[in-house]
Amino acid sequence: MALIRGALQRVFPDPGYPGWIAAGIGLLCATLSAPGQSFALSFYLEPIMAEVGISRLAISTLYSIATLAAALVLPFVGARADRTTGGRYLGTVLLLMAGGMLFLAATTTVWMLAVAFFALRLLGQGAIGIGTLTLTVRWFERYRGRAFAMVALGYAIGEVSFPSAILGMFGLVGWRGSLVAFAGAYVVIFAPLVYRLGRDPEPRELARERGDAREETPGDSHRLGGALKTPVFYGMALVQTVSPLVITALLFHQVGLFRTLDRDAGAAAQAMVGYGIAAVVGTYLAGFLVERVAERIAISIALLPLGAGLVTLWSVPEWGPAPVVYGALIGGSAGALKIAGALVWPAYYGPRHIGAIKGAVTTIRNAATAAGPPLAALLAGPTDNFEQVLLPFAATAVVASGAVLFLVPPGRSGSA
Repeated sequence: MALIRGALQRVFPDPGYPGWIAAGIGLLCATLSAPGQSFALSFYLEPIMAEVGISRLAISTLYSIATLAAALVLPFVGARADRTTGGRYLGTVLLLMAGGMLFLAATTTVWMLAVAFFALRLLGQGAIGIGTLTLTVRWFERYRGRAFAMVALGYAIGEVSFPSAILGMFGLVGWRGSLVAFAGAYVVIFAPLVYRLGRDPEPRELARERGDAREETPGDSHRLGGALKTPVFYGMALVQTVSPLVITALLFHQVGLFRTLDRDAGAAAQAMVGYGIAAVVGTYLAGFLVERVAERIAISIALLPLGAGLVTLWSVPEWGPAPVVYGALIGGSAGALKIAGALVWPAYYGPRHIGAIKGAVTTIRNAATAAGPPLAALLAGPTDNFEQVLLPFAATAVVASGAVLFLVPPGRSGSA
């Protein structure tokens, strides 16, 4: 019991601190972002293509355009997150996501599909991530790494739980009915819960969490305009496009990828199991790591498994465990990058205007995710040979891993 108690205290120091409730709300919202993520929406592609009468290339292009359009709105969404409480912001996002799911369920035309994709990508892929980061950095400084690791665990939970839930609902009520059921749960259960519990901290609560940590001053925080004047902002944002571009492209085309490698659709499911489990591990390891080393070093380390996973699948596709190993490596990388990639921004530019800054970063990131699926289709060529996509993507991850080490915080020329 003492061993278990000690382990829990390492993960949740000062367990009576109310910020852990806020982190739990962030975890819940991260889990509920799934209907706006590519891995969940990919299950709806086939029935939507049949219903609307649209080709795979056309729906990929439409999805990318909607993602890019949503990305352009995110700076305004991020600024809104800075001006309201975490619970009010995230609760509103969940209600709007329910509306997006209902609109997707009603889709019968291309324009309706475009609107639904735009709404779900804006809210699930972008707005929730901004809100969970903003809420976490308001509550935590000393234990920010492990707190955000707890929040980011929600993404892994969504990746593991939503595919089975979606397929189960397909069998019970069909694809349209599944969206209606999810939307109902968001409106009746989840949004009211987030509104009630997602409050912001009082000054005395912040003082308790900081302890001996350095208290941040107004000079530590950059406004978005100031951040945009520093070259490192663009370098760091560019490096952080690699993982979402590559992983979105691979997940969007995962069935086609494994078909190229003479594997059936079951291999894609095996890869997602490995992905989800490893994402949990990578998330928590990165949470502890960023409390001990510079964020850019953590990002560099986290990019390497992404390249290794692609090389593994390319080099030994016939090996039985290859899909699981591939999924585990890219999932562990994605989990770690969610932590290190998010926390580098408050570390470099301060927490006060983090919503606006994160909104601008997410615009760039989501533009990269929009480019991923059509880029992979272009590299695969007219024969849909997705095997030839793997090595170029792996090389890009390795180059980014080295480049990020040179991106020191603004105003510093040495180590962070």
